[in-house]
This record gives sequence, C-alpha cells and structure tokens, in this order.
Amino acid sequence: MRGSFGQSGTGTGTGIGTGTGAAPGSPVDPTQPTNPTLNPSTPLLPNPQPIPPGSLTQASATITSTVVSPFGSSFVGLSFEKGELVSRIFSMRDPNVLALFRALGPGIMRIGGSSVDSIIWTPNGSGRTARQIAKVDIDQFAPFVRATGWQVIYGINLAQNTEASAAEEAAYAAQALGSSLYCFELGNEPASYGVSGYSVPAGYSAWNYATFKGRWTSLTNAILQSVGGATFSGPDATAGSVNSYTLPFAREVDASQLKVLAQHYYRMNDTDARTMAMMLTTPDPKLGPLLTALKGAADRLGAPFRITETNSATSGGVAGVSDAYGSALWALDNIFIMALGGASGVHFHGGDTAKYSPFNFGSEKVSTIKPLYYGLLFSKMVGQGNLLDASINAGGQNISIYAIQTASDLAMVFVNKEVSQSFEVNVQLPGSLMSLTAVYLRGPGPTSFTGIDIQGASISVSGGLGAMAAPYSIASAGRSARVYVPALTAVLVKAS
Repeated sequence: MRGSFGQSGTGTGTGIGTGTGAAPGSPVDPTQPTNPTLNPSTPLLPNPQPIPPGSLTQASATITSTVVSPFGSSFVGLSFEKGELVSRIFSMRDPNVLALFRALGPGIMRIGGSSVDSIIWTPNGSGRTARQIAKVDIDQFAPFVRATGWQVIYGINLAQNTEASAAEEAAYAAQALGSSLYCFELGNEPASYGVSGYSVPAGYSAWNYATFKGRWTSLTNAILQSVGGATFSGPDATAGSVNSYTLPFAREVDASQLKVLAQHYYRMNDTDARTMAMMLTTPDPKLGPLLTALKGAADRLGAPFRITETNSATSGGVAGVSDAYGSALWALDNIFIMALGGASGVHFHGGDTAKYSPFNFGSEKVSTIKPLYYGLLFSKMVGQGNLLDASINAGGQNISIYAIQTASDLAMVFVNKEVSQSFEVNVQLPGSLMSLTAVYLRGPGPTSFTGIDIQGASISVSGGLGAMAAPYSIASAGRSARVYVPALTAVLVKAS
C-alpha cells in the first residue's frame, strides 16, 4: 500500500531482489540459499528472526523519507456510551481498568454514543440511575480520568434538552474535569433522531439537518455563557450522512468554537454481509472517499478531524468476527489508514458486553480482554512521529505496510491478513540502518478468541501484558533488509 488508499499488496515499490531471481509475488523455497549478506540465520545475530514454515511468497517493499501525515501520541482513543458513567465502571473502584487505559495512553476518551440523547441532567440526583446523570456520577468519573492521564470529549444530550440544563451540566463537568476536558460534544448521529422517535423541538417542523444545526447552535451559545472559552466537537454523524450533515456543518460552524470535526465510521453496516472475510478486505472502498471528503472539509474549516466512533460492525458487532483475532489485524490497518487519510485520531467504541469492545465489563469491573485490545496495544508500541510514504508489492495478496519515523528510530508495521500465506519481504529503506528488531502479534486463526500473544506474552485482566520474549533480530545490508511476515501476523520492525 502506498500513501493512503492504494490496494494492499499492489504498491509500486521496486524491491531489492533476493539473489533467487524470483519475481515479486511468486513462491520461493526457503530451503534454498539466499543472499548471504541478508541471511537472517547468520550466527552473528542474536535471536535471528525465524523463517516461517512452508512455502513463502516473495514481496518487495519501499519506504521513502517523504512525510505523509503525523501520528501523535493520542491518535488511538476509545469511545463509550454515556451510560457507563452511570454504571461507574470508570471510577477508582477497579484498578484493572485504570491499568488498561494507562497502557494505551495518554489518549482521548469520548463519552457519548446513542445513550447520550436519552440521559437527562439531574444534578441533585442520587446517582447510578438509568437515564440520568447527576453530579455524584461526574464526581466518581473525574478522579479516574485524571489518574489515567487521558482527556475527555464529554457528550451532552441534544435531542431532549434545554439550554439551561445543557449549560449547567457543562459548567459542572468543566469544573470537575479541569484540564482533563478536551471538549464538549452535543448529541449523537443526528440523522437518526426522527427514526429514534425523539420529539421535534418547539419551533421546528421535523428532525432534519436544519433542526439539528439550530439546536446545536442554541445549546452551544448557552454553554459558552457558563463555560467561557468552551470548545466543541461535531456533528458526530454516520458515514451515510456525511454529505447531508458533516459537510454542511463544516461550512457553517463557527471555527473558533469547533475543537474538532467529528465523524463516525463502521467497517460493516447492518445491511452488509458482516463476515470475517469482508472485515479483512483492505481497504474498505467506502473509506477512501470518506476520508478525502473529511480532510477537504476540515482543511477549509481550519480544524482537525477525528473519527470519534468506529469499529468493525454496527449494532454492537458480530459474534465470531468483531470479538475474534481478525479484529486485531483489522484495527491495525484501520488506525494507519485513518492517519494516512489525514485524521488526527480515531476512537474505538465499546464497553459493557458489546462484541466489538476491546474489553468487557461485568459487576462494575473489567471481566474480559478481547482480541481488539491486542491490536490497539500493538499500535501503541509503534511510537509516535511522522508516517512516511511506504508501498508493498506482493502480487495483490492481502498484506499491508506502514512506516513511522519516530524521534529514535524507524518503525515499520507489516499486517498480513492472509490465512495461510507467509511472506519474505525485501525492504528498501530510506537510509542505512544497522540495527533491526522484530516483534510479533499473532493468533491461532482469524476466528480465534484465545491463544493470541504479543511476542509470546498474553494480556490478562489483572496483570496487563505479560513479559514478552526477546525481539527477533533482522539482518540488514546498508539500505536493504529482509523481513519475514508469517500468515495472520502483524510484525513491528524497529530500525536504527
């Protein structure tokens, strides 16, 4: 993949040859001798990268020094229903959920979702009451956020709210969260308000974009009266309503009030086939045009854009797909494709018992670590810096490459979504790099729920990521290196 939206395995990298004379994309016999200067089995290397068993497909990759987009420390975020504040999973009660956030952070946590428009501000309520948010609920949440080091996009009801109530809740949340408040969000997926049955506000004839924008403006003005300098995200529309909501919103909103242009995206909708094969097809043909439209709108507005809610499939995900190992590989592609497309961040939605959640809750505590969390944590291990132009030629097979120049090294991520095909990738580097190491994310199969590891270590609820095995060493020859990428494996290569 080159740049942002090219097909996986069909980039234009020229490759560097292997001494075997095989063309990119063709099988090679790993028992035959190869270029000795790149032989990863040389005894001079400690813990050399193993050659995957079976036949290998040869591929070539090229990384240039051309910067495509930034990749910041808070790029990968999380998104949860506002109802989770009522359940108080995000409190100091469970140190395990605190540790899970710290491992991924610092990031930005979005509190919103469809529940935001059914939760009413009840300041003096007792708390922990369905469809209500009280001061005591926010008081439980704020110390947790500060302890994680994250910031919060705090969602407030738009569909069923008054100016006075919105302003009072915003003022209390701003005071409680302090510097942990990233911005406010008003409402969620407004194109669905009519379908959801919310009453049309007084003075309007129907739920449509004009109604939403009128209410959004009125509520933000009220909040600004009580929280000076408040900023907002919006409109948090679905991908299907980008033209009818997001783009007109970006043209009309006061840029000084908008912290970030916010958009939602799911790989598979309710009407899709919603299979593992569909999820792992890269890239989603809908995603490139969506990112292009958002980047253009955000640039004209002079604000960044974030995908504030995303995941594999709508309606909580699909059993055997969203909660299986393949979701970790999909997430890695999704993260870097979003970044290459100009997004400033992406938020994976989850919580409670949703199938697509990175971790699930039970009895007010984290109960299960899901495969998706492995993918998110693996992306965090890449580091932060600038995404570089990178391409791979693998005969059209389903493998991707991404490269980030960090402050200390060049990080390369290979994501192989082929079920049974491993690759020998000959990489042309942007400069001479002598020390290369590799760490693997792997699982037994795309629909596996267990047996997943990062360099031999699993992630537990109470202990986080265990002790990883030593990284593999990779031989290099000046600006060339050979990397083995086993089937259904993501490989993180650090070069310096």
